[in-house]
Amino acid sequence: MPSSHQIVAVRRSFLLASSRDDALVANFYGLLFSENPGLRAIFPQDMRGQHSKLKDMLQTALTSLHTPRALIAPLKALGARHQGYGARPEHYPVVASTLIATLREATGPLWTEETEDAWSAVLGFVAEHMIAGAKEAAAAA
Repeated sequence: MPSSHQIVAVRRSFLLASSRDDALVANFYGLLFSENPGLRAIFPQDMRGQHSKLKDMLQTALTSLHTPRALIAPLKALGARHQGYGARPEHYPVVASTLIATLREATGPLWTEETEDAWSAVLGFVAEHMIAGAKEAAAAA
């Protein structure tokens, strides 16, 4: 679980990154698909809804990080849905590193190693529970 210090760093950097760049989510998907073209097939053709879903999910997760245990069930459910779309465990580190790279770019010189470590911890927590949910869904099928 991310520490309270890491949660503060993640929230602060996300607010900064999203306030500086209204296209944060579009930039994330642009980078994700340019570096990993094979992932494009698991996303809808019209990405507008997907952009909103990611932005909403990030904001919800960041507001709920102070009670991370409350996020476990929703993350498992999200992982089960993503498994149905074709997401695999090896996709999670790719998505996490792309999101970190996008945030680093948007934050600029205010990005620190501490911020990167905090995002890695938070995204690791997210991935762990999404993957667990996907495995549970696959086992139940």
